[in-house]
Amino acid sequence: MLRNIVNKVIQLLKRDASYKIDPSLPTFALIQILSYRSQAVIRGYWYSLKYRKYAKNLFLGKHVSIRHAQLITIGQSVIIEDNVTIDALSYNGIELGNN
Repeated sequence: MLRNIVNKVIQLLKRDASYKIDPSLPTFALIQILSYRSQAVIRGYWYSLKYRKYAKNLFLGKHVSIRHAQLITIGQSVIIEDNVTIDALSYNGIELGNN
């Protein structure tokens, strides 16, 4: 049941009705991934509130640094993993598309 719910949520986020989690993935590993991704969504939500220019479902890993954030545009369902630094200082800024 948990796997079905997770499949539906991911299909909605990715906008891909054919997406399925690998059935051989152990339930414990799935729970670990859900825990980590939930924390990343919360970090992304707080960051989005701060800058108000990002789309929904921003997943931010631990120790992410975005310099010159006013010059970056981030699309929907973007994942920025742990220990990433993005410096958007440029003439046109940086745009990260969807997914």
